[in-house]
Amino acid sequence: MEQGKRFYKDGLPYVGTYVDLMFDKGFKRIFGKESNKDLLINLLNEILPELRIRDLTFLNTERQGLALESKNSTFDVYCTTDDGTKVVVEVQVKNQHNFAERALYYASLPILDSLKSGDDYKMVPVYVVALLDFEIDRHPEGEEENYEYRYSIREDRTGALLTDVLHFVFIEIGKFKKKEKELVTNKDKWYFCFRDMHRLERMPKELKSKIFERLFHVTEIESLPKEERIKYIKEMTTERDIRNQIVYARDMGILEGEAKGRAEGKAETALAMLANGLDIALVSKCTGLSEQQIRELQNR
Repeated sequence: MEQGKRFYKDGLPYVGTYVDLMFDKGFKRIFGKESNKDLLINLLNEILPELRIRDLTFLNTERQGLALESKNSTFDVYCTTDDGTKVVVEVQVKNQHNFAERALYYASLPILDSLKSGDDYKMVPVYVVALLDFEIDRHPEGEEENYEYRYSIREDRTGALLTDVLHFVFIEIGKFKKKEKELVTNKDKWYFCFRDMHRLERMPKELKSKIFERLFHVTEIESLPKEERIKYIKEMTTERDIRNQIVYARDMGILEGEAKGRAEGKAETALAMLANGLDIALVSKCTGLSEQQIRELQNR
């Protein structure tokens, strides 16, 4: 056993006491399970109290694009409530400048699901709930401290609602600043868990209640079934390596500036990242170039 390094009882490398809820695979493991449906219902009722969800049904998270040549989408969690409302829930750690457009595309797929021939465009409401570890950079001045944003389709001048079909809720978890002693509402407690769960060694006394005792029980990594635990630890180790390399790339100035996102800057960015020791998979993830294109750049 390596000196100074922590391990679980079966010798697996330590990645924390509890599952990271902002890691998409960790989120799906907890909230995408039928056995944990009560947790998802409680979370959504805090974020979307207007729905008053009593029950929900999980739907297939793999979705075909709008046309045969379109890209498929995989939701983190996709469900329908007892009144037929469709809800897509996503967690996202890495910043995406087109996240709002991606959310709009996600919402279009459940709308298509609800349309039936002869229904005269009768649609069920669709909510896209996104828990983000970054700011989407589209907020009005003076909104810097807010961390929860709700969007719908409204008339620009009067604010009149055009349709009640589309709803978007973006929650910027990194801007939630409350500490344990400041947690008052259940929603505060949920946001705290999304922000800090993976850093905790035990459940804070301020969270003591039936629902959060359940949450801490099912997210304890040591108590996961062995195969599931091994898979999660491997995925989390890889994810943290990627996050650290992205932070390093930003610190080195490799990913700075919008110009780097344009086509003419991608090759330059990719070569700079490779020169700083970043692996091809990460370079591909950051630049949008395929791994084959990056290998061709290396060989020029």
